Amino acid sequence: MSIPKELAGKIKSIPERPGIYQMKDSQGNIIYIGKSKSLSKRVRSYFQTKANFNKIKQMVFNIHDIDFIVTDTHLEAQLLECCLIKKYRPIYNSQFKNHKKYVYLIIEDDNSFNPLSISLERKNVYSFGPYRSRNILVNLVKLFHKIYPIKKGLYSYEFNYHPLPLSMKKE
Repeated sequence: MSIPKELAGKIKSIPERPGIYQMKDSQGNIIYIGKSKSLSKRVRSYFQTKANFNKIKQMVFNIHDIDFIVTDTHLEAQLLECCLIKKYRPIYNSQFKNHKKYVYLIIEDDNSFNPLSISLERKNVYSFGPYRSRNILVNLVKLFHKIYPIKKGLYSYEFNYHPLPLSMKKE
């Protein structure tokens, strides 16, 4: 595959650091956003290997420019990738497009006997996520209810560990 000279020069300038990359079409539209522990290696991999999937071949054919953002950690890159995909909705990204597939674990202030809940959106500062699997999170909350009963006190939450499962139901 032949790479345009300007694009080849840009690919060579990408550092081997964690971050995200944005592939753009001839109109400047972001068509794909990805993340990597090594930006340089990951971006070069699109152009060096024979792509097995038509989707990747088609995407590479349409790449006219690449931007990148270096991050301090791979985790920071993952969070940034998720936010940017939700914001720009690139045509070649299928992951993170449907935000309804992702859920948040919420600690609620207004429920003294059941402060853990699951939501499709971030509700307050005590929202954790996003998580991909609602079922796994539901099972985790059930497990917490049995092993670590949580009660809301006047100014704090009480976590009481018990070696044998207890019920969180009001008695």
